[in-house]
Order: sequence, then C-alpha cells, then structure tokens
Amino acid sequence: MMQLSADRRPLWWLLLGLLSASVNDCRRVCVFHFSASSLSPSSAFLSSSPLSSHPSPYVRRGQRVPSRTVTLKSATTAEEGSATSTSTAVEVEESFIKGPLRKAAMKLHTRDQSKEGEQKAQTPVKKWDPTLADYLQFLVDSQHVYAVLEDLVGADEALSSLRNTGLERREALEKDVVWITEEFAPSKGVQLTRPEVASPGKEYAETLQQAAKESIPRFVNHFYNFYFAHTAGGRMIGKRMAELLLDGETLKFYQWEGDVKALLERTSGAIDALARSWTESERQACVDETAAAFKGGGAVLSHLSPKQQ
Repeated sequence: MMQLSADRRPLWWLLLGLLSASVNDCRRVCVFHFSASSLSPSSAFLSSSPLSSHPSPYVRRGQRVPSRTVTLKSATTAEEGSATSTSTAVEVEESFIKGPLRKAAMKLHTRDQSKEGEQKAQTPVKKWDPTLADYLQFLVDSQHVYAVLEDLVGADEALSSLRNTGLERREALEKDVVWITEEFAPSKGVQLTRPEVASPGKEYAETLQQAAKESIPRFVNHFYNFYFAHTAGGRMIGKRMAELLLDGETLKFYQWEGDVKALLERTSGAIDALARSWTESERQACVDETAAAFKGGGAVLSHLSPKQQ
C-alpha cells in the first residue's frame, strides 16, 4: 500500500478524515409505498439515485450490476383494527461511492479519525502558522488543479455527466486571488504579487492529465476525492485560514451557489452511473487510484503544513 510522507499528512488527513462525512451527507433516501397490486419507489432523487429500481441507461447489455438485497417492512391493518407486519425483499444497486471507494479511503484513514481506519493514529498538529503568502500559493496551486480538472472533463464526452456540477472552483479562486493581491494585502500594508504555480500544483495537474489519457476510471477517483474533500475538511481549513490571516473573511472558494449537499448528491449520482458502465477491472482501477489521489491533494496542501525546522 502506498504510504504518504509524514510531513504531508496532518492537514490532508484532517481534510480526508471528514470526507466520509461528506459522502454520508449524500445518502439517497428511497421510500417504498406498498399497494395491493404494485411496489413502486418514491424519492426526491429518482432522476439520479443509484437506488432507483429502473435499469440504468449506462449499463451495458448483459452486464451484471453490483447489488444487494434489503428487506422492507410495512404495516397493514385488518378490518378489526389489529396490525400485522409484512416484509418484502428488494434488490437495490450498490453505490460505488459509498461502497468500494469509501472502503479504499478508510484504509488510508488513521484509527483516531475513524474506527474503520487502518493507519496508525497521528500526532496532532500543535502549531499551525502559515503566512498569507503561503495561503496565496495554496490558492494558486489549487486553482491550477481545478482548471485542469474542468478542462479535462470538458474535453471528453465520456465525462460529460460531470460538467457543470456547481462544484467547479476555478472562477471563484480567480476572484479570491485578485482580491487578496489587489485589495486585502495592500490594505494591510503588505505587497503580494501573484506567484507562479508551484511544483505541487504542476505535478498533480500532470498526474491528472496522464490519468485522463490512460484511464477514465482512474481520473474519476481524483475528481471525486479533490472536489468532495474540499466541501468537507476543505471548508474547515478555509475557516481556520480566514481567522488566522483574513480578518474572518470567507473566500469565494468556500461558497457555492445553492445547497452544496444537493450539488454533492447530484454529482454522486453521476459518478455512480458512470461506475455502473465500467467493467470490474475498470472499477478496481478506480479504487486503486485512491492513494495517488490522496498524495496529489496532500502535496497541494503542503503549502499550509508546518515548516520543517
């Protein structure tokens, strides 16, 4: 198993430690109504829900879709008013995100982050003091990575369902970088110029380009981890940086139009639909890319990590 270097763990571990919470926020709830003649699903997420009983348009003819059997119970009332309980077994499709991808992430979580974690507990960060210049570099590198993600998704029709998810961050980050360099820093008597993209951002962008060229499933793992982790631990990091460096100002980077949970739900459905079109080996390739996704994201976050003495 790929191990992440200790100097890159603390902040990325915080971010990833909350990724499972982000995934759990995206759970689909499917309520089944029973009648004498039919069993039909009713859900607010039927259009994209992996729990829908309708065949997925992405499933290849003859392909087996991963599924599990659940028992649904309902109560019926006899004429005399006495209640009886009945149950029906229904097979539902398994969510790729909540299943294999989450399990892969748990293998890289520490045991103090999750009882399912398989890594040793880490020593908490006692001092966290990045400068405004450090934070600006992190934002510039992050924007570069998000720009590459958006461009790759826009260029490949196989990824068309991942376009315009509402999670895109390139434009928001551009506004933030301009605000910091042209307004906030000067107001504090600090002169900051926009830095070039540093090695962590460049190298992770190259990793993304190579993954997209060689394997769509591998690329989707990076897409999922980078976008979803930002909505969880990423927001906590943003709040802390705002308190330390920006007089409490919340950047556009941490603001979305509409309900971010709804955006995550729709994007989760799109990823699950893609996964249902893959072969077993393609699904495994996606899962196996998890460590590389953690490493790339952790490298970008290293701009905020405690400096080595």
